[in-house]
Order: sequence, then structure tokens, then C-alpha cells
Amino acid sequence: MSVLKKTAIAGITIFGAALAFYAGENIRGKASWENFKKEWEAKGVSFDYRESFPPAVPSNKNFAHTPLLKPLLEHEWSADGTELIKNPPKDATARANKLMAMNGDPPSYGRWMVGQRVNLVKWQQFFRDQKDWPHPEQPGSPGADILHALKKHEPELSKLATAMRDRPQCRFDNQYNATFSMPLPHLSVLRNASCGTTLRALAHLAEKEPDTALANLQLTLHLSECLVTEPTLISQQVRTSIQEMALQIIWEGLADSRWQVEHLIAIKKKLASIQTLAAFEDAMTWERNAANFFFTDLLKKDKNVWKQLDPLTDESHVEEDLDFTGLAPRGWVYQNLVNLNRMHLKFTDRLIDSDAGRINPQVALGFKETMKNKKNKPFYILCRELIPALDKVGLYAGTSRTSVDLALLALQLEQYKLKHGSYPKKLNELEGSTPKDPYSGKEYNFSVENGRYTLYGLGWNETDDEGMAEEVIVKGKKSRKADLSKGDIVWRYPTLGK
Repeated sequence: MSVLKKTAIAGITIFGAALAFYAGENIRGKASWENFKKEWEAKGVSFDYRESFPPAVPSNKNFAHTPLLKPLLEHEWSADGTELIKNPPKDATARANKLMAMNGDPPSYGRWMVGQRVNLVKWQQFFRDQKDWPHPEQPGSPGADILHALKKHEPELSKLATAMRDRPQCRFDNQYNATFSMPLPHLSVLRNASCGTTLRALAHLAEKEPDTALANLQLTLHLSECLVTEPTLISQQVRTSIQEMALQIIWEGLADSRWQVEHLIAIKKKLASIQTLAAFEDAMTWERNAANFFFTDLLKKDKNVWKQLDPLTDESHVEEDLDFTGLAPRGWVYQNLVNLNRMHLKFTDRLIDSDAGRINPQVALGFKETMKNKKNKPFYILCRELIPALDKVGLYAGTSRTSVDLALLALQLEQYKLKHGSYPKKLNELEGSTPKDPYSGKEYNFSVENGRYTLYGLGWNETDDEGMAEEVIVKGKKSRKADLSKGDIVWRYPTLGK
């Protein structure tokens, strides 16, 4: 037999073996995925991505459909909603995108967790130094000058306040079929609007105008809760960021004894309706089923959708690892999906228990240890790339829940003091039910000294640090920013007027 014939036979044999290998891997991978789904669906787990979509809201009741906000998401999409064709016109979104836009380095919005007030004097000077912000010829009180500067955005903020009353529901027109490439331009707009309402509320408190401060606080909380049904982690992180600004308003009003009984009742009613943990649970389900939809539906239609994964990590290697030159069997993607979902069900589903009101940091630690052992496993590539850092997710959720709880207790404590003349010795003396620490499941820690109290929860480290909050260290110095991974989450007041 000639060399040429031998080479041809060898080539055909190798080609046939390759075809058999690919066919076998594809059949095996698809079968593993289908069997996995069948097993867990029988246990009540849903893999339907569309179940994560927020319910529809009538347009005339939808806060997201106010003229200021609606144009932000009026993109043109392909018929199946997976491909962005055209962005909305810039002139239609300009007013919203410019809301509270600032140049330079604006002052802090305060950090109640480490006892830091908003420095209104610095904000007064900041606005006076900015050419595009109005200010009186001669400086007045910090609060009055800040309110003068914020007249620049009075039309937009007033329209949002009106919309809050007329359109009490909210559902932004996010294109969820686009999964990881879905634009979310409204998040920055909502946060910027909240910066404006927060500053207005604090300025009104400084000017001893608690009624107007309350109205701005309520709008801030409304902007936060507009995101409660959005099943993405970034939406929930922005939501909690806005919550922190709202809590800063409450904290400073209580520190300076600005709130009256009617204010306390109104604020408490709003805070009591906030459900933080369930929203984070829903977001984690979205992360899981979005990946399933992406790899079982979108990838079949267009292999270029791999590019959608690039923003998810600092250095995404998903495409190169699973599909470089298109040689990886399709079945390997399904094997990765099996492990991705298995890890979600084993860890992320146990990280947060909204029914019990608990956070379990040990689950996040267990996930980290497990992933260390899977570092170079080819069927765990999607786990490494697409499962969020569970310690950060749990920390955000737990801090948000604890913060809202502490604010609720602070309001109850103030009501008790107004009624009885002093704070109680123990939290169980308060009227009605009191929330429990999501990390310990027990009552929050509380003590009174010299007419002021300290109220705190254990935080992510699950350790009682005796009411001490940790601050992030930057270049050897404290940053006045709470290190949420250490220390307690503390609600206490600085000396009056400081």
C-alpha cells in the first residue's frame, strides 16, 4: 500500500474518531443537562428564565413611564429582543442624564455607620465654586444656599415627586431577553436623583423644616423601591445604595431631634414595607436562569453572543476556554451548565433565607473553598466566570437588612422616649414586634448611656465586637467608610450639633 493511501486512511480514521467523539460528547452533555433539569424540576425548582421578569404595570400607574424617565429605555430591538439595534435619541434622554451631574470632587453624602454627618458647609462651598450651579451673591446659611443651588433641578425633582403620587407602581422597560447585554441606564439616573432629594432633605432639616424634609425623604425611598422587582444584582446594589442615603436623612433628623411624632409614624410605615432579602434571592435566581437562557437559547442562534460576557469579569476567558476556534463540543457547554446550576442550588440558594430573615456567611465560605478545588476543571469554567462573589452578595443583602432594621428600631425608640420621657432599658419593652438580627437570629444589641443609646447588629463576621464599627484603611489611614466585612453595624449618634 502506498504512503498516500496509508495517509488517507489514517486521516479518514482520525476524522471518523473525531466525529464519534464530538457526537458522543454532545449526546452525553445534552443528556446530563436534561436529566439534571428533570430531577430538580420534580423538586419544585424552575429553570424558566421568564419567571424572573417583573409583572406588567399599567402605563398610567407606572412611575417608570413618566416623561423624564420613559425615554431612557426606548431602544430599538430585534424581533426576539436579543439584539440592540438603536439607542434612544440623546436629546430625549438629556434631561434625565444631566440630573444632578457634577464636575470636580463633590463632598460626601455622609456615612451614618461610622457617625459621619453630611458636611453642609462643604456642600455650600462646593456649589458656590461651581460655575453651572446658582448661588446668592453673598453666602447665607449652608442649608439655604444648598436649596438655592438645587433650584437648578427643581423642575425635574418636582415632576418626580408628582409622579410618585400619581404613579405609585414602577416597572422599567428592561429588555430581559438580552440577558447580560441588557442596558440599564435608569440606574444612574435614579441614584443621581436620590443625591438631589437627599441634599434637599438634609438642607430642610438644617433649616428646621421637617415637613419638607420628610417629603424629600419619602421620594428618596420611593426611588429606591422602584428597583425592588428588578431581578439583577446591580439593580439591587443601586437600590441599597439609595437606601443608605435615605437612612442618612433619618439618622441626622433623629440626631438633631428634628422629627415629630407624625414624622416618625410616616417614616416607620414606609420602612416597614421594605423587603430586602427576598429581592436579593430573586436576583440570584435571575443570575442562574439568565445563564441557562443565554447558553441554551441565544448561543444556538448566534455564537457572537459570547461577547456579551466580556463586561462580567475583569478578564473574561469564557469564549477562549469553551469555544476557541469553535472546536469544543457543544456537550461541554451543557456539562458546564449542569455544574453551574448545581453550585447555585447548593450554595447561592442557601446564602439568603428571606422566609427566616437570615443570612449565612458560612455558605459563602464553603463556596470559596469548593471553587478552589475546581480551579482547573474544564466543566467548572462557567461557575468560575458567572457565579457572583457570594460574600459580596450576602454582605450587601445583610447590611441592607440590618440597616433598615436599625432605623426601624431607632424610630420605635424615639416614639417610646416621647411617650415615657426616656429610652427603655431593653428592646423588648417597645410596643409591637421588633426585628431580629439576620446574622444571629437574635435580638439586636442595645444599651443606653448618658441619655444616648448604642444599637447594633453583628454584621458579616458574625462576631459581637461590642458595638465597634470598622473603617476601611486606605494607605494606612482610616477612610471614614465602614468596612462591612469587619466589625458591627452600629446605629449611634454623635454629640448633638457635632
